[in-house]
Amino acid sequence: GAALFAATAAYNAGAGLVNIFTSEQNRSFINKNLPEALISTYDDQDGNMFPNWKEVLSEKIKWADAVAIGPGIGTDSIGESLLKYTISEKPELLVMDADAITLMMNPEVRAMYDQVFVKGNENKGRSRVVFTPHMAEMQRLIAAYGWNVSMHDLKLDRRNFLDCMSMESNSTIALKDARTQIATVRSGPEEVKGHFLNVTGNMGMAKGGSGDVLTGILASFLAAAGVQKRHANRHLSPDDILELVAEGVRIHGLAGEAAAEKIGVYGMKASDIIDHIPIVIRRVEGR
Repeated sequence: GAALFAATAAYNAGAGLVNIFTSEQNRSFINKNLPEALISTYDDQDGNMFPNWKEVLSEKIKWADAVAIGPGIGTDSIGESLLKYTISEKPELLVMDADAITLMMNPEVRAMYDQVFVKGNENKGRSRVVFTPHMAEMQRLIAAYGWNVSMHDLKLDRRNFLDCMSMESNSTIALKDARTQIATVRSGPEEVKGHFLNVTGNMGMAKGGSGDVLTGILASFLAAAGVQKRHANRHLSPDDILELVAEGVRIHGLAGEAAAEKIGVYGMKASDIIDHIPIVIRRVEGR
């Protein structure tokens, strides 16, 4: 369900094509619920990995304008392999959520991430990764960089931890909570200045799948903006990404508010948020 939520949200947020790389066992379920999606699989019906799964994944990453990974991949050896290979392919824009964040606690995964997205001159002044952790995942991401922080301390000083982790991981981070905070590296790994505080949304969004919906929205927004920049022979700057993520979080919250107006906060589900994404985008655009 997590991949389906993310993919459907991406379509509803404006993506032209969405390719889901998943297990063969998910194919019929996704085809039934999202026939528009392109589907590639890494294994057969018995769960045996295809010998050429890396070649297939590489082709899809090169095809994509933005990549999202984490929802539903699991934290076992398969999920770890998928994440490692995705990182090694150096996607132009990458959204990491859910299990992908938890897997960062693996020292090999984190070392590979740092090598690709943090170190080297090619990463100076650039930030290609967006993390979307909830508070518990943020605690794990902090632990991946060697700090043991209690949830109490994280809640008390979340702004400081958000800044530190943006610097350490050379990324933009949307820290999901009742009031989502977003931070990015603006001038390079040594300096964090950009922040947004989101004030849209409601308590009905604190349900399973809501975060997967946000992942899909952000991947869609990043893909569209990245294409425009590349046509002008430019990359998205950290400021560009910060603003796109902030707008994606706002749209996510507004869709939650619209769903609550129709259904109520107690009965609304992640799928209701998805259904209201195009409605609120049209409203925001004034059409």
